[in-house]
Amino acid sequence: MRKLDFCSKKALQSGLLLIVLTLTPWSAFSQSLVENPFLHFKNFLKNKQTVVFKIEKDLNADGVSDFLLANAAKITPNGGPWKVYLTRSDGRYDLVEQDFIFHPSAIHFKGKNRVIVFRRAQPLEGDLVEVVFNQGEMKEVKRKPFRMNSDSSRNRFKQLFGSLFKSPVHRSCAAKLFLKGECVWK
Repeated sequence: MRKLDFCSKKALQSGLLLIVLTLTPWSAFSQSLVENPFLHFKNFLKNKQTVVFKIEKDLNADGVSDFLLANAAKITPNGGPWKVYLTRSDGRYDLVEQDFIFHPSAIHFKGKNRVIVFRRAQPLEGDLVEVVFNQGEMKEVKRKPFRMNSDSSRNRFKQLFGSLFKSPVHRSCAAKLFLKGECVWK
């Protein structure tokens, strides 16, 4: 959550301004309650010619599927923004992140509620980011620079993400079908 704190009126009048900015590790985003992630995501599709990506996985180890959704048109070789919806016990969803940046072929599910993503900064270089999901929240717990400049680092990358190139974890649907509620996820 973004918070701005201003000092006294006297300091403002004298031209001095103190701003304290507090950010979450991801973006300046406050969690939202969502009735249906698919209906909510429709608001973010401007181009009906695109494709919607979906990852369905129990991210917070509560026994219920959660969803990550992305507009494929916004995915580049460096990745793109995904919206993260965690299912609540009442059947509604917490939108815990609007811009979780990663490429769909660079996500690794580690244990019950941990995810590692590769955030590419430039070819063969970026950060490995580890995230923990709990009830209603996600939190970055580790960030490590990663360069694929040796056989061991390339092997580590293949170990984490190699299977996704053969068998992707994400499914897709044409946006025009998604908008009509007629998706057959492939």
